[in-house]
Amino acid sequence: MNRFSLLAAQAVLILLNATVLGHEPLAHGFDAPTFRIQAPAVLKAGTRVVRLRVVDEETGRDLPSRFSLEWDGDPYVPAHLDKNGIHFTSIHTGKKQRETFLYARGKGPVTIPLPDDSGDSGRVWVTKGYQYLPAEMDFLKGDEVTVRLKRWSDLSARGWFAMDEHLHFERTERGMDSTWFEMIEADGLEHALFMVLKGGNFAGVWAQQPAYNRTGMGKSKKSLLIPGEEFRGTYQGHHNLFLPGSLLEPISVGGIGEPPQPDSWPTAYSVLKQTREAGGIGGAAHGGTFGRASTATLDALLGASGFIELANTRLYRVDVWYRLLNCGVVLPPVAGTDLPNNPYRESWQPFFGETRTYVQSEDPTDFERWKSALKSGRVFVSSGPIINLKVNGQGLGSTIRLPAGGSRVEIEAEIMSPQPIRLLEIVHNGAALEVESKKETSKLGVFRQSIRHQLEIDRSCWLAARGEGSRKNLLLANTGHLQYTMAHTAAIPVVVGDEPIRVAKDIEALKAELKANKEKYRTEAIYPSDEVRSQMLELFDRALTRLESF
Repeated sequence: MNRFSLLAAQAVLILLNATVLGHEPLAHGFDAPTFRIQAPAVLKAGTRVVRLRVVDEETGRDLPSRFSLEWDGDPYVPAHLDKNGIHFTSIHTGKKQRETFLYARGKGPVTIPLPDDSGDSGRVWVTKGYQYLPAEMDFLKGDEVTVRLKRWSDLSARGWFAMDEHLHFERTERGMDSTWFEMIEADGLEHALFMVLKGGNFAGVWAQQPAYNRTGMGKSKKSLLIPGEEFRGTYQGHHNLFLPGSLLEPISVGGIGEPPQPDSWPTAYSVLKQTREAGGIGGAAHGGTFGRASTATLDALLGASGFIELANTRLYRVDVWYRLLNCGVVLPPVAGTDLPNNPYRESWQPFFGETRTYVQSEDPTDFERWKSALKSGRVFVSSGPIINLKVNGQGLGSTIRLPAGGSRVEIEAEIMSPQPIRLLEIVHNGAALEVESKKETSKLGVFRQSIRHQLEIDRSCWLAARGEGSRKNLLLANTGHLQYTMAHTAAIPVVVGDEPIRVAKDIEALKAELKANKEKYRTEAIYPSDEVRSQMLELFDRALTRLESF
């Protein structure tokens, strides 16, 4: 069994024994089915401990961070920490997934109790998101250990802020917002989207939020906790909603019932539209691939979607997004973890935001500016590497305009990570250009690949950069899902004259998809009335009419 499997198993045993040992979880997490936070320790005299302090190497200030431990050669998760630490257990009841994560709050040394029976030495791994180099250090019982983390990248100095766009944890007790802020900061995030949903974990509504409009947001000096909803349909697929304004019922549509329950009403289109009218933003989740007949392309064509989610911890799908781009529908990508699903991590990976979205915004605490930046395409998604793209010197969020007949453009792309980089590619209308990248490694051990390339363009198109890094979490290997870290930029449209972006084969494919799905919704889906059925089918007619005009 590898070190991470042992760590997961030990975490579960410690959690199950917590009450027996007398370490009660905090009240605000005890009744929540998706997490528990262990109460700060009251240590008995003679308890063996180590005191861990994490600081910024350059400034010397204490840093919120995540850490994991090994004691006497084996993975070790203490039953509790003192007040300067956070002992957080993620719980997915339906999948029987539990994993404990340890955090330093950044308020001084964390006192960690050690096993009483044997051993004298341990090892600690410390990480803080993806812009600090992970560190590790040996220690002995009784030590006061200071781990100094070195920042290798400072995206926030250039206005780039990171978000986990897909979380399902209860946030009904506002008094805990300060702890959420500490944990997401420890994992290198500024923003987090917490979404209520129904089913999937257990029957009923869970991961509820204090409110679903701006009054439900949590705000610190540099971060936002944003409430939302995952609207799920057995036919239409899953859609993530930021600030829908109110809880949009029925949350999940369809499922087994007697008599059979309507599975295609309300429409995802109407829910996305309501969210937009309330001042929020929504889009298709899971690459737009969930559902018996996903409406991701339909909703995007009709202008209801504000983004498409490309990746979660165990999923990375770009095909629906590429097809929409090739039909002239330019949507920004987003990504998140889908916690508490699949919580297992390696020591260098953050728990929150293992897969994340970076948005370049003037003010990280202004939702309207953040939303505007997202919609403009100043975005990239990543599960580790940092990636960038410029076309004719213009960055993400730009539109490149060329004269009729086109011209040559200059493309610059780069990808960087402390973990090994496998590849960097320039994507042109969904296909990778055959271009070699330049490979380098810095004195800090940061890997970098870069591309400079000139491309003749005579028709309107889009360009993006994508890359792959090291193999991901060992517990996810050989699952058929994403096995390497990834990074992908938003698309930069290149417009030749007044010509729209149109790729004929994708337009025809999308027409065929919509016609096939319309037939499924006509003959298979369940509605509360024939009138409602007609309203749903009319959406497909509108989308097809738009495509026919291309």
